[in-house]
Amino acid sequence: MAATGEPPARGAAVPAAQQQDQQQQMRSPAAEQAAVLLHKRCKVQVKDGRVLVGDFSCLDRLGNIILSNTYEHMQLNGEMHEKVMGQVLVPASHRVSCEFAALPCDDELRALLQQKSRRQAGSSRPTS
Repeated sequence: MAATGEPPARGAAVPAAQQQDQQQQMRSPAAEQAAVLLHKRCKVQVKDGRVLVGDFSCLDRLGNIILSNTYEHMQLNGEMHEKVMGQVLVPASHRVSCEFAALPCDDELRALLQQKSRRQAGSSRPTS
């Protein structure tokens, strides 16, 4: 089926690797950029002065952001307070700024993952 380039028969199972390849080919450049930021630490400031820090999980077409493992930081009576929020949806209309923390190991980890995927792609190629 994959060797001939023909689509699978209706109702036939498609291998997970093939599904993933098809999904990556359909992504827009903006979606590719957002995918690189997935699970990175993100700091979002909202209009009421609060700062939300969490793991970037989702960005929809309207610009709404979902953060996981989120902490809310706010200043009350001159003191900084922190509150555990969990998973949070930040509407685009409430967002003032959005920053991502660059971790020193990100580039190294990305390079290792790319090497691994190249090796896997090389070993899955049919030999003639």
